[in-house]
Amino acid sequence: MPVDPEAVEKWYWRLNDECERMAERISWAGSPEKTADMLFDKLGLDPLKVTDAGHLSVDKNVLREYGDVEVVKLLLAWRSKSKLKSTYVEPLRGKEWVHATYNIHGAGTGRLSCSDPNMQNFPWEMMDLFKAPEGMVFVTVDASQLELRVQAAVAQDTRMMEVFRSNGDIHDATRQALGLPNDAKSRTRAKVWNFSILYGAEDRSISELTGEPIDRVAVLARRIRQAYPNVIQWQHNQMRFAAENGYVEMWNGRRRYGINPRTKHGRNQAVNSPIQGVAGDFGKLAIIDTAAWKPRAQRHDEVSVLVPEREALGVKEDMIKKLEWEMDGVPIKWEGVVSKTWRKPKE
Repeated sequence: MPVDPEAVEKWYWRLNDECERMAERISWAGSPEKTADMLFDKLGLDPLKVTDAGHLSVDKNVLREYGDVEVVKLLLAWRSKSKLKSTYVEPLRGKEWVHATYNIHGAGTGRLSCSDPNMQNFPWEMMDLFKAPEGMVFVTVDASQLELRVQAAVAQDTRMMEVFRSNGDIHDATRQALGLPNDAKSRTRAKVWNFSILYGAEDRSISELTGEPIDRVAVLARRIRQAYPNVIQWQHNQMRFAAENGYVEMWNGRRRYGINPRTKHGRNQAVNSPIQGVAGDFGKLAIIDTAAWKPRAQRHDEVSVLVPEREALGVKEDMIKKLEWEMDGVPIKWEGVVSKTWRKPKE
C-alpha cells in the first residue's frame, strides 16, 4: 500500500503534541502501579478488579466505570491518543510503501487477519495516510450488509429475503417492524437491533447497548421475533446442534469446533460463527475473483485495488459485475467508490 509521508508526519506531530499536553497533567499515566495508587489511594475510588498477578486493575473496562471523573476522562483520552500514535502512525514514519501480511488462519471465525501493520483495524479517519501515487487512484468495492444477507440466506427468512431481493432497506424494514417513527434516529436504532439479533444478543445486553429500559427492550424483542421468525428458529437450532455435537457448521460445510452453548460466549459463537465464517469466505473469494487487478488491501467486507485514474470507473463496474453472486436466493450486492486516498466516504 502506498503511504503519504506528509500526512503521516502531520498526524504524528498532532498526536504527539496532544499526548504531551495531557501527560503534563497526568505524569503517572504510563505506569499501571502509579495509576492505581493515584486513583484508589489518593482519589479514593473503589477498586473493582484484581489482575492475575494480584495488582489492582486499571484496564479500560474498569476506568469506564468512573467515566464521570475528570481525571479518568483525561487518562482514557491519553491512552486512546497514545495508542493511535504508536499502533497506526509510528510504524508508517519514513516509509513510502507498506507490505502487510494477511493470515487465513488467524481468526477462529474464518475471516482473514492482518499484521505489520493491521490494515483491517485502521481507524476510518486515518485511512487517508494511504494515498495513491500520481496518476493512480483507489477503487474499493464493498459487500453491502453482507452479514445480514448471509443471515437471511442460512435462515431462509421470508421477510428478510424479500427486502434484499427487492433492493430494499433492511434497517428501515426493521424500523417498521419495531413500530418506530420514520426518522434517521429510529433507523439507527433499528440498525443496532439488526446486529444485536445477528450476534445473538440477549435482552439485557441490548438494554445496556441502547440505554433502553429492560421492559421496553422485551417489548421490542417480541416484535423482532415476530418479524423474523425463521432467524430466531435458526438460532435455536444452531444452539441445539452445537450442544449435541460440540461444533457448528458453515453454509459451505466448514466446521468450527469447541462451541459450548451453555455459556453466554458459546451461545454467541453458535449463532455468529456460521455468519462470520461465510462472510469471511466471501471476502477471500472477492480477492481471488479480483486478482486481475492485484488487490492491495482487504478490510472487513471491502477489497481495494490501485489502478490508473483513467481506467477507474471501468474497473469499478467490472469488479462489481465480477462479484455478482447469489446465496440460496439472496443476492450478494457490491458497491464501489473511487478515491485518491484509501479513505472512502462514510454512510
